[in-house]
Amino acid sequence: MKLTRKQFEKLNKRFNQHKANKNDLKTLAPYQVNNAIIMAAGKSSRFAPLCYKTPKGLVKVKGEILIERQIKQLLDVGIKDIIIVLGYKKEMYLKFLKKYPFIKVIINNKYIQRNNIESLYLARKYIRNTYICSCDDYFTINPFSHYEYEAYYAGTPGGETFDEFYMDLDKLGYIKSIRLKLKKGNIMFGHAFWNETFSKAMLKLIDEKHTTKKYSQKLWDVLLMDYLKKLPPMYGKLYPNGVINEFDTVADLAKFDKAYDQ
Repeated sequence: MKLTRKQFEKLNKRFNQHKANKNDLKTLAPYQVNNAIIMAAGKSSRFAPLCYKTPKGLVKVKGEILIERQIKQLLDVGIKDIIIVLGYKKEMYLKFLKKYPFIKVIINNKYIQRNNIESLYLARKYIRNTYICSCDDYFTINPFSHYEYEAYYAGTPGGETFDEFYMDLDKLGYIKSIRLKLKKGNIMFGHAFWNETFSKAMLKLIDEKHTTKKYSQKLWDVLLMDYLKKLPPMYGKLYPNGVINEFDTVADLAKFDKAYDQ
């Protein structure tokens, strides 16, 4: 029997407070997160000149390597099954990842010709109840959990930005439409969570579309936008401004970390 959101949140709170009993854990079992995919294949050309020397996920932000901060946040909530998709400067990542031998690595050799739809296609056999992450996100608080109620895309209320996706939410908080380049709205920002039902439907689309001219060089968000009404419901999980940070350019990073303000 599917829990209501209120029932789930109550049990999840008990789990996080280490007060869950065996029956609680049994009830929560279908909601357990299996793993996380971190996409780190792209060159991030807009991040020049830093990206010429160091891939974006290995850049230090406020003293921490971006991708390592995210790995540690996943480990902190008990998610140890982590898969990273590499491409650009993969040798540097592989050297870094020697300290995390349990992490699985997938190589995307077509990272120049295709976008992250290809990375998800390559990782498809691992995707079930799965976090879909980008290596360049910096979360001021840990956004991950051992259990998740349903599929969602993270976001934040915000103003006009360059080349971002915006999600319109219905009264219950589910995404009813996705649009580009608005002056205000809920920016699709950060990670997503795909539950098993959503994963099956989305992976079927990715399998069909990942090599097509229309989608091969696009973000998976475009596929979501175009086929939203044919996919299982996806919740829009909004975080306060400042919790999720993405750095498209070095100028963006300099606003967050004064060490890059030159």
